[in-house]
Amino acid sequence: MKHNLFFVRIAWMNHYQGVNNDIPKGAGSYVRDNQNGGEVYNFKEINGKHFGYSRNQSGRSYDLTKVGANKKEDTVGGLTVVFFATHPIYGGQYIVGWYKNATIYKNTKELKVKGRGNENNFSFECKKRDAHLIPTSDRILLVPKGPGQSNVWYPKMDKIEHSSFVKKILKYIENPKDNVLVSKALERPYQPDIEKRKKVELAGMDMTWSYYENLGFNIVDVSKENKGWDLEAIKGNKIFLIEVKGLSSGLNTIELTPNEYKNSTRKNFILSIVFNALDENKTIEIFEFKEDENVWFSDKSVLKICERISATLILN
Repeated sequence: MKHNLFFVRIAWMNHYQGVNNDIPKGAGSYVRDNQNGGEVYNFKEINGKHFGYSRNQSGRSYDLTKVGANKKEDTVGGLTVVFFATHPIYGGQYIVGWYKNATIYKNTKELKVKGRGNENNFSFECKKRDAHLIPTSDRILLVPKGPGQSNVWYPKMDKIEHSSFVKKILKYIENPKDNVLVSKALERPYQPDIEKRKKVELAGMDMTWSYYENLGFNIVDVSKENKGWDLEAIKGNKIFLIEVKGLSSGLNTIELTPNEYKNSTRKNFILSIVFNALDENKTIEIFEFKEDENVWFSDKSVLKICERISATLILN
């Protein structure tokens, strides 16, 4: 199977519009030490275009002969540059976005117009309409083993795992809206319930299960064990304790039981909220606790904590 994909690794960010509060993570010592890098503007529009960067180790040039160019050519067009990054929490490398109909330069170029701060180097460019950034909650396409330490990856199409992945990403790029979390509810120990609240809860559980399963985790339902969370997501030595909240409308308030609240300060405790859980266009947000600010946050929202005092009154 032939393809026109060119895979490069970048740092993990939410928006790639510059650093601000969107600190890049997981892309080598330069990004770690400077909390910055050329890729931080990869999805910022500049004069109707996007200019992308990926740090190629030791200042090496890209080998464009592997994507159809001859040895004398220093640029090639009409390719799709696919960006992948290491997930800062779960590990593993996931597709974060792409440039279709892109031009790739063998050697890094310097942008002559303003718009990328002090990070003016770029290696790829495309028109605005051809750039697509995947929202963080939808980044579920896990890159197979193969890139190693290199920031550029050429899939080996004689490997079934690689060719299957390329087929999947080509289908995704063709129509991103069709790439939804596939439910496997029939395989799960959930019982249907006619009450709307129960349906909302189960829909939230189902989508959360799919979300973490697509990230490569094994999921265990512990919702009936009174642990203070609903699901446990396990991958290697990582385990996340996930409390699931399904909502049938927009965010207003999220209630935690005393047991859930007591356990919510655990380091590996995650709050998964599924909005419009019974609708076709339901969405999921994953919240973590920020101890220094005493809030729960996702890449889109913040939940402030309002503690309540209650009591039980007994007739005497």
